[in-house]
Amino acid sequence: ENEREYTQVGRNSLSHVQLIDLTVSCEHCILRPTIKDGILIRATIEDRSSNGTWLNSKRMSKGVPRELKIGDVISLVQPFRCDDYNVAAFEFKSSE
Repeated sequence: ENEREYTQVGRNSLSHVQLIDLTVSCEHCILRPTIKDGILIRATIEDRSSNGTWLNSKRMSKGVPRELKIGDVISLVQPFRCDDYNVAAFEFKSSE
């Protein structure tokens, strides 16, 4: 069970997931799970940054939650690229 209503990702020391990088906003994005009887029913992500959050290589609209699906790729600041660049990206997975 997630005791929190949401998980904040950002540079701010109050973020639940803190990333120390000046390209990451203080409050970059919010992840909101819906858990019922210990099972993840759904999860959403909401961009709150000035630098952008990408979902599957498409920039999200700020303040508009999007539902996550298994295999979705979340990238902060720039779209995920599969070439010589080192870009941090996260793949959404649900544990069973």
